[in-house]
Amino acid sequence: MKNINRIRCVDIINEVKLNLSLNDITVVFDDININEIPNKGIDSFLYFNTMDSEKEKEIYNSLSEEKKLKYKTSSCAIHYPNISAYELSSIYKNGDYTGLYDIINEMIKDLHINSYSSEIILVIFTFLHELGHWKQLAEFDYVVCDFNSHYYLDYQTEEKLSKRAEKLYEDYKEYHHLIEKLNPVDIQSLSEEEVRILEPFVFGLNRIQREYRNIPKEMEADNFAKKMLQNINLKTIIYSLTGID
Repeated sequence: MKNINRIRCVDIINEVKLNLSLNDITVVFDDININEIPNKGIDSFLYFNTMDSEKEKEIYNSLSEEKKLKYKTSSCAIHYPNISAYELSSIYKNGDYTGLYDIINEMIKDLHINSYSSEIILVIFTFLHELGHWKQLAEFDYVVCDFNSHYYLDYQTEEKLSKRAEKLYEDYKEYHHLIEKLNPVDIQSLSEEEVRILEPFVFGLNRIQREYRNIPKEMEADNFAKKMLQNINLKTIIYSLTGID
């Protein structure tokens, strides 16, 4: 039996890829310092990139506007942190102040999968969400302009929400030393007055995150992830990873 706390995201995602026969899906596992992750609201350290190759970007940027309209990307990729499932879960629980961890659990609570490791399920769901964005691009036959045009308004909304989150952090910059204590352990050291001061900040970030999840592009990816969670063989994946039947 393997120690669940030591199971790495790369191993979980590779098991999911194997289970779903996703041989053509590129996942880049980025080395990150979990103690230096910038938290700016909805910005994420795991994401889908429609054109990941710098060389391809150069080729694309050199094309005429007419040719860009029909250009199909060949280097899309999902970026995921090269850390353990336990570390990822800790970041969402302790270092993310938008309430995303609770939002994800709300989305999947009706799937009746709470008998499985919550850390592993979090990795699988977030990976499947990014895979949902890959599917969106594939539906446009990997033509980047068509994809971007279709979701233009969504990207505009995303940018506005990101700026709102940045402004919220700026407005509370004098309280950053208190914000860092917004986790299950350190929050106990905050006074009632300090908690009261931070309430609008937490409420504001949570509202921004929920608005972000309601953007059509993100809702589609969330719904795709939920559907796939019901279709994949979780029992087989969990057993392969943990040895627990």
